[in-house]
Amino acid sequence: MELLLLRVPSTGAAAKCVDPPISQGLIAAAAQARGIRCEVLDLSFHGDDGIDLLLDAMNHRDLRVVGVSAYQTNIERCMQIARLVKGVRGDVKVILGGPQATHMPAIGLEAMPMVDGLCRGAGEHAMPQLLEALRAGCETVPGFLLRTTDGLIEVGVPVMLPQVDSLPSPFRIPLWPLDRYPLGVLFSNRGCPHNCAFCYTPAASGRRLSQRVKEGVLKDIVAMAKANVEHVFFADPVFLPSAHRPLQLLEDL
Repeated sequence: MELLLLRVPSTGAAAKCVDPPISQGLIAAAAQARGIRCEVLDLSFHGDDGIDLLLDAMNHRDLRVVGVSAYQTNIERCMQIARLVKGVRGDVKVILGGPQATHMPAIGLEAMPMVDGLCRGAGEHAMPQLLEALRAGCETVPGFLLRTTDGLIEVGVPVMLPQVDSLPSPFRIPLWPLDRYPLGVLFSNRGCPHNCAFCYTPAASGRRLSQRVKEGVLKDIVAMAKANVEHVFFADPVFLPSAHRPLQLLEDL
């Protein structure tokens, strides 16, 4: 295993969940498609056993990167996990992703010595590129703010939203037992073409909307239904960019 992706429960909350780690799953599926050995560890699901599983994962000789999705609700636990990882494996890079990392200024990374970098762009493209760069001995990767031997370096512009239909599905590999979670989560589109002041999604996606063809969405739902998942949540930032497509999808469902 070269890449380990973590879902960390919210600070102060019990470690429990009803939904799969969809963000980590999308990245892992894309990484595996590019020949990168990757696993997802859902600390929200495993509860008290999660730390033992994390420590076991640190024994993987080829482990290069631990990716952590950070939000306002779990940032304190993310820092605790980062300290643990660096204390056990100082050679492994800890990368912070998610909405808290996308637009965080460099001074934020300076204040987190246990974190090696911030992922600025779409993780499905950016994280595999980071692993491929590390294999080649390169310390700088577009789409990241990275701590290097020469200090903090950010190269180029963030890797923007990929075309979601060009990416593999975590539900059809699958990356976890589909019957583990009673609620399925998927995206029928990503990004947003609008510019609401309260939302970070337009800036993070370059105000682009990337839509999946409905056949791919239906295949994911069928895979979950066969595993007895009874409910599906569409995590789209904008489920109704137009009337025709969502209505057609719902009629097919």
